Amino acid sequence: MSTASTPRLPTTRQLRDHFLIPVTAILNMSEAMLMGRHGPLNDEQREYLQTIQDNALQAFSFNQRMIQHYGTNGLEGLSEYSHDWLTPIASIISYCDLLLLEYLVGDLQDEQKALLQKAYYRAHALQRQIQNVIDYSRLEAHLERPMSSFPLDEVFKQDAIIVQSSVPIHWELPEYTPVVMSSKLYISHTLNALLDNAAKFTRAGYITVTGQVINRHVDITVTDTGIGIPHTLQDRVFQPFYQLTPRTPGLGLGLYIAQAYVAQQGSRLLMHSTPDVGTQFQFSIPLSDQQLPKED
Repeated sequence: MSTASTPRLPTTRQLRDHFLIPVTAILNMSEAMLMGRHGPLNDEQREYLQTIQDNALQAFSFNQRMIQHYGTNGLEGLSEYSHDWLTPIASIISYCDLLLLEYLVGDLQDEQKALLQKAYYRAHALQRQIQNVIDYSRLEAHLERPMSSFPLDEVFKQDAIIVQSSVPIHWELPEYTPVVMSSKLYISHTLNALLDNAAKFTRAGYITVTGQVINRHVDITVTDTGIGIPHTLQDRVFQPFYQLTPRTPGLGLGLYIAQAYVAQQGSRLLMHSTPDVGTQFQFSIPLSDQQLPKED
């Protein structure tokens, strides 16, 4: 998807910071835990941690290759490596999750759980950053994902929406499950991007996600009580690689890709923001003609 002006692409150093530092932190965590610095481990816990470390090493190596590719070819062709790039990160997330389910592999000490939770969220954040770069590459190549019918609540499951927030997230969804015609990845990415954006700039209050069926659409609204966006900058937040502040985490692709995905569904990503009050984003998802089977 082309833009009116050429975006300012990140430097290779910025990509190293975003893609290598989180993996290094996960490697250091797994090494310290395997050495027993944070408490004892049983054999199964040790095996799972070793798997996390092995996948982190794979991720580090592949991230280095992708950064070298970017230095030579830019973003062109990165989407072709999506499976190999994302697989070790997904494995890290899965094994962190399994270790945190203590009834499966045994109890952990509080310090061990805290370290695994940090690794879990770091891996999810890294997964989103990599997916953003892949999706941007796909959009630039004018590649679209197929649409299908599915119950909307499949996207709202915990494994699809993962955001670390310091304030509560309230969900106000339809009592029944509407069936929509869309792409699960499109909706998941859009919601994660909007919630991640809200969490970054909301330090007090709450974030609310509402869903309302209106005519042949489901209107999804994400509202926060954060710092808001200055009026002079509101036209820029949907530009690729744009960040409100230099210290803002991420590459500045989330809202750009969310807007593009919403547009591919024939809708618009609407924004209303008031400084020192908060921000609201809204988009619509078309309902499917397919109906859920009735229970006997």
